[in-house]
Amino acid sequence: MKDNYETTIKDYKERAIRWKEKSLAQLSFVNNLILSLSVVFLTFFYREFKTNETFISVPINEKYILLMKISLILILLSIITGVLVAINRLIDFRITKEIARIRYKAYKETKTKLVKKNISEIKFPNKDFLLFKILIGKLHNSDSINISNSDINIIYNKLRETTFNLGKNTWNKTLWQLLFFVIAISIYIIGLLINK
Repeated sequence: MKDNYETTIKDYKERAIRWKEKSLAQLSFVNNLILSLSVVFLTFFYREFKTNETFISVPINEKYILLMKISLILILLSIITGVLVAINRLIDFRITKEIARIRYKAYKETKTKLVKKNISEIKFPNKDFLLFKILIGKLHNSDSINISNSDINIIYNKLRETTFNLGKNTWNKTLWQLLFFVIAISIYIIGLLINK
């Protein structure tokens, strides 16, 4: 009975790890796809207006110009958000690497596991500024941490909380990136239809 339980737990854990990896790969794919499409659209947009020609050869009205400006602003927001997502993920992976190193170093030196505390989600607007706080501030480096220090659990859990919130930010900002892109393209198409 115990072997069956342990086998099932191991199987479920392996499945969870596999799906987490697929989920992260898909997130990267979507981020890169939307970022690429946004840049392509921006290039197309620029080329179209540089030559003062549109798909349809009719006089351009003011509503059309206004919609094109809104679309341009939204596509730029999509690109900026996509770049922030990429930076956010890089920092998240870097901190996750440090957490693993701290956990390994602590266990190797003390033969005890670090205590995991409950992680709390940072609320708006602090969550949106977390990335900038990390970029400006100093990140704990596992090489400089004294494992025998009684604050090691506090540092460990603070880093865990940071990665948790960076992960939430990544998913949230990816949705915003997609939303900006879809609305920009929709407004662009509406502008073309209005100008007929």
